Amino acid sequence: MQDDFNPYAAPTSSMMHPRAAEWLRSTDDPSLQKVAKGLGLIYISICIILLSAILIGILGGVTGAMGAQRGARAMQPGEAFPRPEFGGMAIVMLLCGLGLIVGYTLGLIGTFMCLATPQETGAKGLITTSVVLMVIALVMTIANVAVENMALAGLANILSVAGGIAFILFLKKLAEFIGAIHLARRAQSILIALVVGVGLLIVSLGIAVTGGGAAIIAGLVIFVLMIGGLVVFVMYANLINNLRKAIQSGGASYV
Repeated sequence: MQDDFNPYAAPTSSMMHPRAAEWLRSTDDPSLQKVAKGLGLIYISICIILLSAILIGILGGVTGAMGAQRGARAMQPGEAFPRPEFGGMAIVMLLCGLGLIVGYTLGLIGTFMCLATPQETGAKGLITTSVVLMVIALVMTIANVAVENMALAGLANILSVAGGIAFILFLKKLAEFIGAIHLARRAQSILIALVVGVGLLIVSLGIAVTGGGAAIIAGLVIFVLMIGGLVVFVMYANLINNLRKAIQSGGASYV
């Protein structure tokens, strides 16, 4: 018997994988829904980390200025410089530091939840690679706190970037699987911007250390790259949130 037409049903895309259409119509597949929840945690973690970083800059600067002002008024005779007050700064740094830890932990949990990605998506290997690289980078970063080795820190950063690239490729593949081609294109744009930005940053840092007039230009390029990096970071966060919504709302129907 033919099903009655449902005007509220989410339309599907001809580019959507047949298995994805089956899963997303029923919304009963636990693996894809777990991935969506994992993406939600990652999005929340990004918001917390970004907010904590902004607060560290703003509140830290305000607290430091107020502390210096109070210290200047409280200078003892014969002192050349005011005695800074670090109490307020310490509290701000502690709270924001805890925010960074909470945000990073939520992001790590969300990433592990994405391991539930079905093999049929073709993205299973990418998310597995991303998790492995990120865990190794985390272990190296913690070890570097104890040994303070520049080579170890550099390798941890490289692995972290590689893990991030693998995760963006995972998002792109997953978006293609559910037929959300517009999101797959956004992922590709973010990936290109990331690779180009990292390349320009490395070149600019190399020029900056040489000194001279070229170093000034390199400094300006680095500043522009920092602004652009913030824009790409916001685009990345929106991609994750939109892909989560796409999975929960039926795939390609979400714009």
